[in-house]
Amino acid sequence: MRRFSWTALAAASFLAAGAAPLPAQERAGAQPLPTVAIIGTGTVGSALGPQLAKLGHPVIYGSREPGREAVRTLVARTGPRGSAATQQDAAARADVIVLAVPAAALEELVTKGLGRTDGKVLVDVSTGAMRKAADGYMELVPGPSNSERVQAWAPRARVVKVAIPGAYVIPQPMVHGVAPTVPIAANDRAAKETVARMIAGIGLDPFDAGPLRFSRSIDEFALLFFVPLQQGRAEGIEMKFLRSSYFPCFWPVRKQFGAPSDSADHATFPATGTTPRPCAAWGGR
Repeated sequence: MRRFSWTALAAASFLAAGAAPLPAQERAGAQPLPTVAIIGTGTVGSALGPQLAKLGHPVIYGSREPGREAVRTLVARTGPRGSAATQQDAAARADVIVLAVPAAALEELVTKGLGRTDGKVLVDVSTGAMRKAADGYMELVPGPSNSERVQAWAPRARVVKVAIPGAYVIPQPMVHGVAPTVPIAANDRAAKETVARMIAGIGLDPFDAGPLRFSRSIDEFALLFFVPLQQGRAEGIEMKFLRSSYFPCFWPVRKQFGAPSDSADHATFPATGTTPRPCAAWGGR
């Protein structure tokens, strides 16, 4: 796989102000951004691709029918950095592969449709497998998360779980007045950082959700999205985590449980633009 480097992206603040960020190739001294294959041209893939292309990423849509009229229309909407190919060809030419297909199609896609994915970043945006519980609400089917399954099917790939918000948010991240939070879990630090910069670049708020096993926690959290829908309420939810220095000041978790294995090598995410409140400012507990 070819090597690539990132330049600093200030895209979130540009988008919040209503202006599009400069594509990476147009900034002085910038290296080409990684090529992204988006496998699937449905709601999520067709929302994500054009936004990544605006940042300067070459975007290849992987489709079983790349010549289909709907795919050609999406490529045209994506602009000069957009193209389409078969799923396997798109994956072969990409550094980052977004698996924007239904969860039920993941196994066949990863084991048969993509070809070799050694060293590539595989981004899982699916929700967990769900079923109806005894009380009528949804619950997760016990077992590994989809992301963990993807990692097992492609053991040499670098799998990243992303809790992508509603597709309608992707082209207009400030539609609710604040950028939704996007939890990101992965075992590979560099892969996690790569995806976090893409998420920040399109104006969303990436959050480090720890190793890939926390994809199960993300799926559990996602169950809350379905509660108002099943209740028939007029409003659903998007996710926003509010940063607070209160808990680091007063909750000695490391003293109680110790530091995690990656404590000396945490992923570096784009800055949030806020300064943590000093512990003294919180007063007593």
